[in-house]
Amino acid sequence: MNRRALSRALGASAALAGRSPRSKSDAFVKRMLDEYGYVIRNVNFEVPGSKELHYGVRVSTHVWSNVDDVNGLVDAMKDLSGKMA
Repeated sequence: MNRRALSRALGASAALAGRSPRSKSDAFVKRMLDEYGYVIRNVNFEVPGSKELHYGVRVSTHVWSNVDDVNGLVDAMKDLSGKMA
């Protein structure tokens, strides 16, 4: 799942749940740590033409991270975004 698809999934899920995009993003970050053990953070950014801030997640890899580590993170994010939809 790419960054835009994940952002859309989080935004759509937040609207359906009646929660703000920020609180949904905060919940996603917390659950990624609690349920999968991944430390990520959320960031807000402006989108031209939108009155609201958008919230995405930021992932930082390390020199010792490998392809399997990144694939595991992507799989976990995809799994959790499906659970939160």
